[in-house]
This record gives sequence, structure tokens and C-alpha cells, in this order.
Amino acid sequence: MSKKPMEYGMVGEDGLTMEERLEKYSGVTDWSYLRAACMYDVLYYVDASLELKTVANAFLEDKAEEIKEWIRKGDIVKLEKLHLMHFDEEKEKKFEAVVVSPFVLCKEVA
Repeated sequence: MSKKPMEYGMVGEDGLTMEERLEKYSGVTDWSYLRAACMYDVLYYVDASLELKTVANAFLEDKAEEIKEWIRKGDIVKLEKLHLMHFDEEKEKKFEAVVVSPFVLCKEVA
């Protein structure tokens, strides 16, 4: 039995274009908002070398190979318990974030 590849597209149809989705579901936030996504194992940290919008578009357009390559290179990292403890100590840190359901992508604001 072959496994179905992971699909990165938005869950449900809301009638918005991809640009409208990115605008609606993105913004600057602090760690307290992102913490729950980390606990539910759906939070990905995007390296400063990548544009968050570019990565979000790849998720929305289901560009699985490109996403896998970023993950392989460490340009996208799924945040886990160790990261949770680190960011819990830096609660004032701000993040740019975007929801590409069921995932949340974040990047530190410089």
C-alpha cells in the first residue's frame, strides 16, 4: 500500500485568491500566539534567508518537492519542545507569521 504524499494546501475553500489568503491570515505577533501551534506540532520556523511570503505560496500551491528541499537544508524547521522552552524565555520577541492551514509559518522580525 503506497502512502499518499502530504498535501500542504489550505483546508477548505473560502473563495479568496492566494494573495487575499496571505493578506488575511498573516501579520506580526508575539510568541504567546504561536505557542499553541508549536504544542500542536504544526509550527514551522522559516530561516531569515527566505521570504515568508515565498514559503507560504509554496505551501498554498502544494509545491511539496520545494518544501521538502527547504526542510532538508534546514531553511524550514518544525519547532518542537526544545524550541518551545527557548522562546518561552523570550516572550517579547516578535514574529511575522502566516497561517497556511493546517500549518503556521513564522519568522523572527529583525
